[in-house]
Amino acid sequence: MQITNKDVRSEQIRQQIRNQLAEELKTVLPEEQIQKVVFAYNKVSVKYEFGEEESDMDNKKKMNLELSEKEYEVYQFLIKYIKENGYAPSIRKIKLSLGIGGSSTVLGYLDGLERKKKIKRGEGARAICLTEYTFVHRSLIK
Repeated sequence: MQITNKDVRSEQIRQQIRNQLAEELKTVLPEEQIQKVVFAYNKVSVKYEFGEEESDMDNKKKMNLELSEKEYEVYQFLIKYIKENGYAPSIRKIKLSLGIGGSSTVLGYLDGLERKKKIKRGEGARAICLTEYTFVHRSLIK
């Protein structure tokens, strides 16, 4: 499957809509509910883009790309943490911050995110790279 400029532009538009939606909801909903609304929007936008007339194989591929609620929660935490600190959180930090029971559960979520091409992991303890985000350090912005 080849990614086209149209695909990239569609994702950019969806990201803008997600950001606007989250900003507008901040005035009326707590952060946890905002994440659930944005998660629901993501599911709807994927269904709309892919359409209803798909083969079983296409549906399986699409389902493998959709994030579960917990994966989405972990993904959003990674984005926020890396933005604030400049480096990825430890497995323990993810576990404690999100109230997840065990480290192996966190590793399972990270495996799912990696399989769905949202992150890449290296050998180190904090070697987590977000594949869809580029962060610029504040000192570089003029």
